[in-house]
Amino acid sequence: MAPGLTGLTQPLSADPFVNAKDSTLDDAEAALGGHIVRPDTDLASDTTIEYIWLDSLNHRVALYYRSGVLLMVGPAADSDSDPSQVLANAEDVVAAGYGAAVLIQVDGVTAVATEQNFAGNDQCGTPEAECMPPQNNPSAITMILGDRSVELLAHIPLSDLTKIADSIE
Repeated sequence: MAPGLTGLTQPLSADPFVNAKDSTLDDAEAALGGHIVRPDTDLASDTTIEYIWLDSLNHRVALYYRSGVLLMVGPAADSDSDPSQVLANAEDVVAAGYGAAVLIQVDGVTAVATEQNFAGNDQCGTPEAECMPPQNNPSAITMILGDRSVELLAHIPLSDLTKIADSIE
């Protein structure tokens, strides 16, 4: 799979973690030790949350909204890594030109974004070329906010997902 594209093969409404438990927002915030950043738009707000999954072992939470938006929040890096290095690594992948990922600004924060339904690179079947076949991927935005990795996924245009990301507080 091309870097920058999510590896999800299940519906966005399915639990994205192994060993996650259904949760409430209050319980998830208590387990993660504070406020969970989340959007506040017509497409994704506290009033439109349908499912909350908590992976307390890995300090991650996923919120699924009625509109089909999935928000995942977790540590930006493992305990041995600097969160800023995670973003630098992602920027290197984008700069190398792999896949469909681009850098965008979301409310002043650099984020890696991928438009839905990657068309492929037309190199499949070309000898010694890296084949990136067409995908049925959701639009995705990944960014680092403090010590947290925040990922938004939805089968909507990237411009609409960016508006949702801009509203995250």
